[in-house]
Amino acid sequence: MLVLSLFLPASAADVLPVRRIRFYETGVAWYERDGIVKDATSLPVPTSHLDDALKTLVVLGGDVELGAISFPSALGDDAARIKAGLPENRMGFADALTALMGASVTLKTADGDLKGVLVDVSGPLELTRPTQTAAIDVLANEYALTVLAADGVIHRTTTDRVEAIRSDEPEVTDRLATAARTLARTRAQRPNALDVQLEKGGRLGLGYLAESAVWRVSYRVIDPEDGSADLQAWALIHNDTDEAWRDVSVELANGEPDSFLYPLAAPRYAERELVAPPVDLATVSQLTTATPDEMWNAASSGSYGMGMSGTGMGGGGSSYGYGGVGSVSATAAQLKTAEPVETPTQFVYRVTTPVDLPAHHSALVPLVQEGVPVEAAVVFEPGSSAARSGMWMKNGTDRTLPAGVVTVLQSGGLAGEARLERLKPDETQMVTFGNELDVDLDRTSARNPARPDELVFAKDRVTVREVVPTVHTFAVRNRSGRSRDLWLGLALSPSEEVQGELRTEIDPHSGWTWVVLPFDAGSTDQVVTSQTTSRRSFAPAEVAAATWRDWAERELADAGVLRNAAKIREAIDGIDAEIAGIAAERTRARTELDGLRASLTAAEGSDGTQPLTRRAATVESEVRKLDEREATLRETRDRKAAEITALLKPLADATADAG
Repeated sequence: MLVLSLFLPASAADVLPVRRIRFYETGVAWYERDGIVKDATSLPVPTSHLDDALKTLVVLGGDVELGAISFPSALGDDAARIKAGLPENRMGFADALTALMGASVTLKTADGDLKGVLVDVSGPLELTRPTQTAAIDVLANEYALTVLAADGVIHRTTTDRVEAIRSDEPEVTDRLATAARTLARTRAQRPNALDVQLEKGGRLGLGYLAESAVWRVSYRVIDPEDGSADLQAWALIHNDTDEAWRDVSVELANGEPDSFLYPLAAPRYAERELVAPPVDLATVSQLTTATPDEMWNAASSGSYGMGMSGTGMGGGGSSYGYGGVGSVSATAAQLKTAEPVETPTQFVYRVTTPVDLPAHHSALVPLVQEGVPVEAAVVFEPGSSAARSGMWMKNGTDRTLPAGVVTVLQSGGLAGEARLERLKPDETQMVTFGNELDVDLDRTSARNPARPDELVFAKDRVTVREVVPTVHTFAVRNRSGRSRDLWLGLALSPSEEVQGELRTEIDPHSGWTWVVLPFDAGSTDQVVTSQTTSRRSFAPAEVAAATWRDWAERELADAGVLRNAAKIREAIDGIDAEIAGIAAERTRARTELDGLRASLTAAEGSDGTQPLTRRAATVESEVRKLDEREATLRETRDRKAAEITALLKPLADATADAG
């Protein structure tokens, strides 16, 4: 049976070569390898990528017959330490000696080899050694070793007399070697072996996901002065592996698919309940380490413990570093534009020429060269009076441009640098790349009081639109000696818009509104008005008479209808005043009535109650009349309110006809 060894260090001839790599913006890449498998081959992926490879490994084609896939189990730090007998998560000289206790060892000394079982290691010791002179050498960090030989003799020596110590038990050596690899700081980058069992050789194609450096983009923009510019885009890729890429097809995915870390390679164990015998039983004899007298005089206790190692997952992130936007000279050599590849969820660039890239090298690969529409602009960002050189750039290509840095080249030199946000086809962005020294302005903004602007009557309610104008005054000084297009930025609310016939543009990335104004050389003032809109709704009877008259004067609707509504509202106000007077009179009468009733209660059985009784009856009659009068007034008020609603009905009909 032919065995395919994956992730083992191998010569270039043994490696199944990389044929295609697709880089993603989330810090991963999809690797595809293809070739003829003879006796063995390998995929050089480090140990830290093993979980990703196991999670995503797929056979893409070929004529081989695959069996099982096997690999040495990955061990966590605790598991490796415990299996090797190490006391801590490190492996020094003393730790290795301690791990050899109980194992058969050979000590190479000046007097010959000493074989036996390492019984004890003690230290560190400070030893002295006489010299040929009067001085005495002091030896620090030495250890005393106790060895039980096969003939039963116990030998004791110190490490200063030992030239070498060798374990004679292969399994002990293997565990120490595994622990050394696991606890090493470079363990994540060590190769691992993943064996694919094959019934026969032939052509084999494999694909898998692995962590990779994020690809980034830098742009150059050429002479953005005349309404168009030449856009060049370069993608920066990195080969951060130990393998050279030769004739590799490179693809760059402009998308962010979900990708996460998931532990698969290392064994995991579930915690089980410990069911103990009903009688406490020890794993060692009571007399193994103590006498009955010692046990009598000292308290003893025992406990069982069960440890459980945990597993964890961590997710990484990816980010772009942004620089600036740029332009390229008109005589630049043409780039081979990457081919667009549409997928259901992403836009992918395929670099037309295969890439050769040595291990741990990076490369710029051509992505785009195409003309794009641009407008030169002198830019004043919202709230700022500092002029900036910029351009209003539109993605006139048929593909999404990734976020990146851009360098603007103009008149044979650098105009400035900026950063470009992700631009979909036909999207625009204001790109600023330097300070404009020949134009400046003073700006003021004044917010005016709200005023009603429109009245609508529908569903028996009056809705009034109110507008709040804000006047922005710009005092511009253009000392450049030529006309310029000023792009004045306003940070408007979602319900605010610029008034008049001025040209405005909305930047989809910042959300700012740009007011575009052409200016000749010299000084001038420009006033721009923005307006915020809101709506308020009322029941017709809630509107005051003065408000109806104000709306009539503003001609928000039929002025005659609104003035009649004001008259009816005045009548309602009179009714409300009379009802308020009745309420006050009723309160007085009821207060008097309560006093009379209290006096009658106090004078009960006496001869002087008759006048009190007559007065109480009179007041009760007054209260009943007041209640009847209030009820009549309220009925009249409701009729008046209905009259206003009926009066406004033609407004609702006019609105419906207009719609």
